[in-house]
Amino acid sequence: MLALLVVLAVVMKGAKDVEPDWFCSVHVGLGAFIVAMLGYTELLYFCPEVLPLHYFGPLGSLGGYMVKETPRLLAGICIGANIIHACEGVYAFILSRRLHLNVWTTFKWTLQTTIFGILSLSMIYGKTKSLDKTS
Repeated sequence: MLALLVVLAVVMKGAKDVEPDWFCSVHVGLGAFIVAMLGYTELLYFCPEVLPLHYFGPLGSLGGYMVKETPRLLAGICIGANIIHACEGVYAFILSRRLHLNVWTTFKWTLQTTIFGILSLSMIYGKTKSLDKTS
């Protein structure tokens, strides 16, 4: 009887089922680039005096120009990037719950997407779309 239940559970497992601990990490290089650029923007906005802008070449010149000449644009970019990343994290949380992932995995997807943004969101969104197409 137990063997029959196991076989039925395997057969009845639909395409919408995904392992409850399914998680993929972003590429280390791309993740480091996103964190560095987001950190650079945050430092430019909150405390530009700590950055040695002359060491950054053209990026430092652009940063110095934005700090001195267009601080409102810099503030808009910084705040906008933070809002977008937070919204992506919320959407990743919703997709994780839709995939029926466990609590720890949902936390990992939400945190990773909040930090790395579209790189992480594209992975979980692609998984959700591929499962929707197969059903």
